[in-house]
Amino acid sequence: MDSEDTRFSNELTDAELERLAILAEELGEAQQCIGKIIRHGYESYNPVVDTGRTNRRDLEQELGDVLFAIMQMTGSRDISRAGIERRADEKAAKIKRYLHHQEEAVSEDSKPRKLVTCDSNPKPHNHVDARTRLGCVNPREIPIKEILPDGTIVNMTKKEAVKWRKSIKTKLHE
Repeated sequence: MDSEDTRFSNELTDAELERLAILAEELGEAQQCIGKIIRHGYESYNPVVDTGRTNRRDLEQELGDVLFAIMQMTGSRDISRAGIERRADEKAAKIKRYLHHQEEAVSEDSKPRKLVTCDSNPKPHNHVDARTRLGCVNPREIPIKEILPDGTIVNMTKKEAVKWRKSIKTKLHE
């Protein structure tokens, strides 16, 4: 038997392997944050290294890194965003009967919320991946959601969100 016939190959390109490595690393860092929250709580922080962030903020940062890694993989067509969203919907429906402490399974449609829009843009944005929307090249024009503490979802562009956050901070300091 020829040695080439028995050699293992995962048939991944170097780029695919790198994207998987980034995802694995970011998932591990998020998992580490979750462990700290389970042990010490959301509002605890690292007493040795002063980052100025709570465990909650660290988790948000790490999950943002995970989201970036996922976006990198969907953007490169390693995986399908539609497939991920389809599975998330399936999971939301499936997990309901196993939840003991949640009002509803987490999904965009599971809990009716009041939908409002930013004054400068009266109609809600279609939340479609920016790469699939032709002509959307400015990242500040990508539609995003802001979820207010009362559960209200505000649809706006990133540019509008930055302006809105600044106005809220100004009002709080007055």
